Amino acid sequence: MFKYNMTTIVVFFIVLYSSIILHEVGHLISAKISGVKVREFSIGGGRKLFSFTFNETKYTLNTFITLINKRFSFGASGYCEVNVFSYLKATKLKKILIAGGGIIVHLILFVLSITYFLITRNSLVSIIAWVNLVLIISNLFPNKDNDISRIIKILKNRYKLKNIKFKRKFNGQERFKKG
Repeated sequence: MFKYNMTTIVVFFIVLYSSIILHEVGHLISAKISGVKVREFSIGGGRKLFSFTFNETKYTLNTFITLINKRFSFGASGYCEVNVFSYLKATKLKKILIAGGGIIVHLILFVLSITYFLITRNSLVSIIAWVNLVLIISNLFPNKDNDISRIIKILKNRYKLKNIKFKRKFNGQERFKKG
């Protein structure tokens, strides 16, 4: 096993944050492969640091540390917001691929890291395997709004896009509507 020292703790948080970022990248890549347009790809849950637009997608980097109720909150989060109209045109299989893109990334990272660990016995690499295994398991238990609950709703034809803003032009003016 590995010793719990400062290096292990730092590596753990780097692996955790990196895995969560890669989880969101999995949704982005699976949406792009499926031909569904991505409106915004955002990493971090705090204040916006910067953003840029490339190929109709707005990429945003936010801080990972936020101040909530006079307390600091450290959290890795993000989202991949798809275009409503192109998503609705996608097949059920493509929708499942998009919803499961994050879990697929965790599975790939787990298999690669456990294989490398079994070859090298590098204890720091085992952290990558354990973190991704925990993230896989946590995503397999349906809750209010995680990947597996979205997949179940897609399979049951009950998945609705709620609170997604989109623009419509009325008489030359842009208005925001909630879908």
